[in-house]
Amino acid sequence: VTMDIKPEHDNRDELELQIDSLLTAHSQEAAVEGDYPRRFTAAGHDIDMRPPFVKIAVAEAEYKRLVESEQFRDAVRVLVIRATLIRFVYGPHSARAAHAHLTIAKAYWELCGYAEQALQHARTALAIWKKVTKDNMHLADPLATSLFLVEAHYVCGVTQLSLGHAAEAEKALLRANKAIDGIEATARPADLDIRLAQALGTVCAAAGKQDMACDFFLRAVEMAQGQPSQKARLAELYSALASSEEARQQPDKAAEYVQLSREATVELSGADSIAAAERSVSLARSLVKAGEDAKAEQPLCEAIQVFVAEYGPHDRRTLELNDDLIKIFLRTRRLTEAVQLLKRVLTAKVEAFGSNSVQAADTHQLFGAVRLAQGKLNHATKHLQTALTIYRHHYGPKHPQAEKTEKMLAALATDNPVTAKPRFKAY
Repeated sequence: VTMDIKPEHDNRDELELQIDSLLTAHSQEAAVEGDYPRRFTAAGHDIDMRPPFVKIAVAEAEYKRLVESEQFRDAVRVLVIRATLIRFVYGPHSARAAHAHLTIAKAYWELCGYAEQALQHARTALAIWKKVTKDNMHLADPLATSLFLVEAHYVCGVTQLSLGHAAEAEKALLRANKAIDGIEATARPADLDIRLAQALGTVCAAAGKQDMACDFFLRAVEMAQGQPSQKARLAELYSALASSEEARQQPDKAAEYVQLSREATVELSGADSIAAAERSVSLARSLVKAGEDAKAEQPLCEAIQVFVAEYGPHDRRTLELNDDLIKIFLRTRRLTEAVQLLKRVLTAKVEAFGSNSVQAADTHQLFGAVRLAQGKLNHATKHLQTALTIYRHHYGPKHPQAEKTEKMLAALATDNPVTAKPRFKAY
């Protein structure tokens, strides 16, 4: 059968009948169990004598099994073998070969996150498809062509964006967006519109086109809302909208979108999950930027509780969140609470990182700012001088942290320290 197949044969009806006949004779189940024709070399090595058509079917079944068991790299290797068989059977410039390379590209990107390999196979798929449609335009299916181009250009776009090629990524994604316009909504893959809109928003945001980015993100949100399978994507979209609004100098809107992102994450993962805690941190920091320190305290405290339970009180991430809480206490003039927390945090940082660590210096600097706000100038000077010594030791005298601490000490050294306090803004 294989000898009768011409690589450039495009009318596949007869070929499909031959494949069905072969698959009936060599069932997939029997092939997997090892019940297939074989020969042995003089050295005793087993030679698989199954026709390529059967091997293709077996490879597809093996790929599904490996994906389900999360053996993604092995799954991609099986796809590469499958593509080699397809090129041999149907020809290197056939539509099936193009689809095989596109499948490899999607697997490299979606399963393994390998952008360069995915981009290479997506480009190969597009080159083959271009030749197929050029040589056999009268046989080309417009719907199949549009679907193929959308997926291939989409993979090219997201992988180039991942590799930092924003301009090329935008061109590829716009080609995908143009191709999808010719496809009826009912004929499109389930989440293709959402993925494409999100990718276009991301590339516009990377190019500084925040207005366009928000439009694409909102389009994706509108399509994703009400779909249980899209909750994780909704959280990502709201977070992306928050970043774009922040870049547009709209802190209030940014905080609203972060809140929506947090709610979506809580609904998906639970209030005590690390993912929800990280969204709470983003919400707190967004509220601080919007001037809402009082509202920022609650989500920050909730995040600290989760981080303490997950990582422990001495973990760097937990201690950094405590620093954020201390700054809120300082800005809202809750100085007694700030001092109490500072003492606990400084002790924890010394135990975790050492008394001469940068982490301890950060707390000494913060302690100095709180003592200065209390009017306890001697205590403030002591903490700031300690911080400055550590910063100079680790970074040198020109580091921004060292220079900032010097300015704070210089303000304390003036004749009237009380009137000197407004000359700098510590936090």
